[in-house]
Amino acid sequence: MKKSDELTEGKSSIAAVNDKDTDEDDNTPKQPSNDDKKPAAASPPPLTSSSKSTTTNHNNNIDNDGNESHDTSFGLHINDEPRRGGVKSDVDHGLECGISAITTPHGIMEAMQNANRRALDYDRERGEAPPAVQTRRPSIQSIPGAHRVYPSNREPSPESGGEGSTANDIEQVQPTMNAHSQHLEQSDQVVAEAYTVEEPPSPPVATVIDTCFGIERKRLLIIASVGLGVISIVLGCVFGIIVVPSRNNRQQEELTCGPLCGHGTTKLPNPNKKVLGATCESWDTNSTNLVIVSDDATSCADRYTAAAYGCDCPGIEIPSDSCGMLCSSSDSSSDTSSLPDPDRVVKDIHNQELSCKDWQLKSHFETDSQECVNYNAVGALCGCTGNEMHPDSCGGICTNGQDFLHSPGHSIWNTACRSWDIYSMYLPSWYNNDKNETCEEYYSDAAYGCACPVLSDIEPECGTLCQQRRTCGPICEGGESEIPDPDLIVRRETCQAWELHSRLEVHEIVCPFYNMTGAQCGCKNKPVSDACGPLCGGESLPNPQKEVYGQTCETWDYMSTYLGPSYGKSEQNPIIKSCEEHFSAISYACGCSDIEPSSGEGGCGTLCGVFPLPDPTKIVNARTCQDLELLSLFETDSKQCTRYEIFGALCGCPSADVYEEDCFKLEHLQNKTYHFGAGGSIYSVSFGDGGYFAQLQSNGDLFMIGLFNGFDDDIATYGGGAPCGLHGPRSGSVAIVEDDFIESPEIKFVIEPSICVYQAELKVPKFCEDVDESKADDEDLIWQR
Repeated sequence: MKKSDELTEGKSSIAAVNDKDTDEDDNTPKQPSNDDKKPAAASPPPLTSSSKSTTTNHNNNIDNDGNESHDTSFGLHINDEPRRGGVKSDVDHGLECGISAITTPHGIMEAMQNANRRALDYDRERGEAPPAVQTRRPSIQSIPGAHRVYPSNREPSPESGGEGSTANDIEQVQPTMNAHSQHLEQSDQVVAEAYTVEEPPSPPVATVIDTCFGIERKRLLIIASVGLGVISIVLGCVFGIIVVPSRNNRQQEELTCGPLCGHGTTKLPNPNKKVLGATCESWDTNSTNLVIVSDDATSCADRYTAAAYGCDCPGIEIPSDSCGMLCSSSDSSSDTSSLPDPDRVVKDIHNQELSCKDWQLKSHFETDSQECVNYNAVGALCGCTGNEMHPDSCGGICTNGQDFLHSPGHSIWNTACRSWDIYSMYLPSWYNNDKNETCEEYYSDAAYGCACPVLSDIEPECGTLCQQRRTCGPICEGGESEIPDPDLIVRRETCQAWELHSRLEVHEIVCPFYNMTGAQCGCKNKPVSDACGPLCGGESLPNPQKEVYGQTCETWDYMSTYLGPSYGKSEQNPIIKSCEEHFSAISYACGCSDIEPSSGEGGCGTLCGVFPLPDPTKIVNARTCQDLELLSLFETDSKQCTRYEIFGALCGCPSADVYEEDCFKLEHLQNKTYHFGAGGSIYSVSFGDGGYFAQLQSNGDLFMIGLFNGFDDDIATYGGGAPCGLHGPRSGSVAIVEDDFIESPEIKFVIEPSICVYQAELKVPKFCEDVDESKADDEDLIWQR
């Protein structure tokens, strides 16, 4: 038979199969005929109006051993619709998810068939169909080891539509594969191409990518996992908000002590009654709502029974084994009537502060026998004279029974020295003393603070009471046990004394000062975060030992380096308002470069103008004249310049008004003003018409002591001053005292012998002797108003 006849015969066979399969109504596989004894491939589903199928026989030749031969043809099925009956077959499922078993040559061919089918499906869906027949050019992937074959193993001739066929032939014959490529030619109908695989020396290797819904299965799993995680987080947040509070509420009910007067009670006998420092309503709120920490060994009874008894909750009895009354001589059945002063407030050694009646309430419900000694000491503080001192007590904070020098009310760690003394007499030495310290060691800081006459050596390390009570840390940062040089003198105190001061300090805002002092003592301390920095910046001090404002420049340098505006911060009166305002004048006085006095609206200049200070160390208004001049140079309020003019006069600055009289007469005081500085105030006195006696305070406030009334003998009187509350208006007087050693009139002192009544003394040169006594009275009249 010729090639063309064989090809025609093969194609006719294909067409026959198509016709036969198309007429089939179900998926029942065809039985092989008796002629060829070959099993027929399962029939594809029928084509609908929207899908077409071209199928070839899938024949497996079975030899006598039951093995399949490799002379196999395959059918490609293109169908977008499910099989009849609505149930997909295993083959459909494999096609949809792209999963194929490749374990035998037959499996390899099935994989190739499936891949070709998907390629055809893809091109069919993307191709643009003509009005009647959709034209496509599907691409079939070339797989190593597969060779093109044609029906009957014959090459197509040009006459039958192979290479070199005419257009006429193409119209009558199905389009075929190009022999030199594995791509279908342009055609009006999708045709199937069969492959056969030659017997390879070893099984071919093929890779199949599993897909599902057109997405690689691995990638789909990753996307699904991420999506599931996001959904879990969102749901966790939502349910966390909705569910967790309810769970917490249940836990809270389980871990709280319940109502103060017991479960089932809704009202308190007296909600506003104050017991143990809080109202009964507050105790009930805490008992009902506060959650008990699981590792807290304190029971609900320990927490709230005493408060419940004090709040008159029914059914609560005092334990028979409690510490009982604060006053040991009292009847245990009595209430607070045995206390000398039930409302007196006292502290115990643990720094808890309550009224004596509250202490007695706590004592009624204290069942720890070792704690009873504390209530015995508290009873002594409450005035129980019958309480006995403990035989193992220390017998007082001072050795040998001596009395401390400070007043009984002097406070150490916010506790009076009298209380510390009672602790040491009524508490045994073992109480609150886990370190087994001796009496001298245990009470050494209290003895030092209360000024016992004889002090034992101060312990270098902070003891039990110090660790429990101190506010500031050790002067050596990090708790160094040893100060580099305890005997070094810093700020007129030894470094060891500064450590003791820091132990007793109770104001936290002062703690940076002790840190700075520790640095001066050689400790490796660090400045606070807002420290102003070295006084002269990066330069060394020109004269470290020069004194400015009562301290050396070296000391000021430490303050500037270690302190800042946060030190002693206060809204009303901060210690350091700003670094510039606080340290600029000091830097200038210490010789630091690039520092200039205030200019423009601020700054009052030097006290004596162009003249130097006659005596820079002279004390005026509690400061040296050189310090006052420094303040004047850096004054920022021009309204204060009048005060500095007065300071200049008090410091002896040359004046245009020079007293040049040979002797003194009262008329020499007319229209003259004299000043005197005392403490933080300046007093000014003038005589004659418009004369006054006034007090100018350091904050700028002016109080008029009185207006000039005249002389009574040698005393000038002033009255009608500013109101002084219940004491009436202020008033004053100035005594004129002759002094042979005085060259010009000068006020020597001002005192206030009684509230808002002031007295001053004005020393003057020797009175003139040629005064006409007969005219003296007339002259005195000049000074009368």
